[in-house]
Amino acid sequence: MVLVAYLGRAAAYQELGLYDRADDDLRAALAIAPGNTELLMSLGRLDTRRGRLDQAIADYRRAAEQTPTLADAWYDIGAIYARRGQYDAAIEAFRSCSAKNPRHPRVNLAMGEAYEQKGIYEMAVEFYQRAASQDERAVEPRLRLANMFHATGKDCEAKDSLLAARDLETDPARRVSILSLIDKVDAGCRRNLKSR
Repeated sequence: MVLVAYLGRAAAYQELGLYDRADDDLRAALAIAPGNTELLMSLGRLDTRRGRLDQAIADYRRAAEQTPTLADAWYDIGAIYARRGQYDAAIEAFRSCSAKNPRHPRVNLAMGEAYEQKGIYEMAVEFYQRAASQDERAVEPRLRLANMFHATGKDCEAKDSLLAARDLETDPARRVSILSLIDKVDAGCRRNLKSR
């Protein structure tokens, strides 16, 4: 019961921007339950919010040690490395996440982004396709695919991805933006078809 109270109060402090108090409560709770995965993950999220990224990585690693099947810890580590531009380390962490949970809802998109930032577009496409297959209603992977296809001169494939994104998008403003992108790649697609 005491741990729940500390967690609840720490969450409330975070919402108010009182990070030092949240940190104090989480560390007090960890003194009671040093290996508690939920506390370690909460501390990692707090440290990430505060910009204490090395400490956050350490918190997430400790959580992963306590619960070896915990995919989210590895995802969060990968997100920090990606934020820092350390894409090789990010990819390794995302691979660990995927090994723990192949159906993790965000890992394929994150892997695609990391490979895209490294300039390895074939791998980026592969992971964006996996993300799109994993969630048939997700717009973002289709937009990322369209960008990759357009960047590599595959405007017809880009158009197909944008058409799929358009059909899924529910926000009217974003839908208009997608329609504008379709118009931009359509000319390139027609040129590609004529040259075949």
